Amino acid sequence: MRKHLFILLLSLPLLGWSQSTNISTLFYSSIKKADLYFNNYAFRNALQLYQHALEKNPENTYIMEQIAECYLKLHNPIEAEGWFRKVIEKRVFSRKTTFDFAETLSMNGNYSEAKYWYEETLKNDPDNTMLEDKIRFIDNLESYEIDSLEFLVSSVDFNTNHSEYGVHKFRDGLVFSSSRDISMFIKHRPFDAVDQGESLLNLYYVEGQQLGNFGNPQLLHKERSKAILHEGPIAFYDNDNKAAFTRTNLKGLVVEYDENDKAHLQIFFADINADRELLKVRPFQFN
Repeated sequence: MRKHLFILLLSLPLLGWSQSTNISTLFYSSIKKADLYFNNYAFRNALQLYQHALEKNPENTYIMEQIAECYLKLHNPIEAEGWFRKVIEKRVFSRKTTFDFAETLSMNGNYSEAKYWYEETLKNDPDNTMLEDKIRFIDNLESYEIDSLEFLVSSVDFNTNHSEYGVHKFRDGLVFSSSRDISMFIKHRPFDAVDQGESLLNLYYVEGQQLGNFGNPQLLHKERSKAILHEGPIAFYDNDNKAAFTRTNLKGLVVEYDENDKAHLQIFFADINADRELLKVRPFQFN
């Protein structure tokens, strides 16, 4: 009996970790636990808990606003707009609420209403030049739309439904950052992933530099660090023989955490050989 009990107790923390939580938060209220996830950028997890909390507190404006914020952080401005409207209807909101609502409206193409809420935000923050710039941008929107006719934007065929960004020309191809999952067996899921299928960020290289002439993406450097970390984006210089890039903070092969158990991104420099290996990796002196 004792052996079975020991195995059960040993399994509980492992089970908790696999579900993006831990045993120390087991008895938190839904709102407190949701806030913990939200403050650690795990917006998908936080959203589920806020929605559960709202079922018990359907008039709670704070929960409504947090749901709106989660949708905004998860790049779903359509849902975010609906929830921000519920908050605005309560007539109890902050400068941050009006600004984020204006941002959401702008993302959804509701520029006239977005301008109104930018102006309302500016009343409470009259020295904010960023708000003035956003209002000015909306006022001159037609001129930007005319300029857009001079450019053609096309998608590349190696995009996935995960995050792809930070593209940079490199030798005979392109390098970019991606959260695509290429592992067949061991899955490394970031705690703060927007989508359940996302992996940790990696750097990828694809041959070719013209539409319709790209090869298959592959990891930039074959000897990937054995540490579990994010890596990317990257920029090249010195005829593509050197690079500056972003990576989870490492000391040797061990991830370093701060006093709040958070691992931060840092800037590193490296030399690159003919096999695309990152050599002599060194931290930026101003990290």
